[in-house]
Amino acid sequence: IYRRIARKIPSLDFKLKQAGLPDTPEEYVKKTSMTALFLTLALLAIIYLFIPKATIILLFPILFGIAFVYFLNYVDLKIKKADTFINQEIVFAGRFLIIQLESGVPMYKAFMHIAKNYEHVGKAFGSIVEKVDLGTAMEDALSEIIDQTPSENLRRMLWQILNSIKTGSDVTESLNIVIEQIIREQQIAVNQYARKLNPLAMF
Repeated sequence: IYRRIARKIPSLDFKLKQAGLPDTPEEYVKKTSMTALFLTLALLAIIYLFIPKATIILLFPILFGIAFVYFLNYVDLKIKKADTFINQEIVFAGRFLIIQLESGVPMYKAFMHIAKNYEHVGKAFGSIVEKVDLGTAMEDALSEIIDQTPSENLRRMLWQILNSIKTGSDVTESLNIVIEQIIREQQIAVNQYARKLNPLAMF
């Protein structure tokens, strides 16, 4: 049953990797089902004292379905949370990487420094370093992490690094362009939020 449900959600495996969860889709569906079941039974035990027994039978599938969908979406919440944390560091980490590379630090060591100095962005670069240490080529390691990262901004930055390695172009120029684009987008987002907030504050 769990396998069939997991197959009906083809994006679940990809989302679990982005969220950094070690479960397979089948394992995640199983955990979600059990959590939803326990919550449903707990709620029914509480409301048992206030409603007729026949109603309990009708409420069980409804409450279980709501709880299951709610907990199943936990992976989306974790991805969004990770994206938010990464976006808070992406500009500083990007500039740090540019300074390192312009100072002549090898890319591998620059990745190690980012992994040590930035908690959230550093996880992606730390994973790249681990893969390279295990014998994976830098290009392949970058490609794997690009697919797994939950942040579109970090994906763009890593893609520019990968593209520069493949073409032999100056990676710092590409990174500068990406970082400036991210800064402009963040400024636009802040201004849009301020426009929405002002009328609400006045009200």
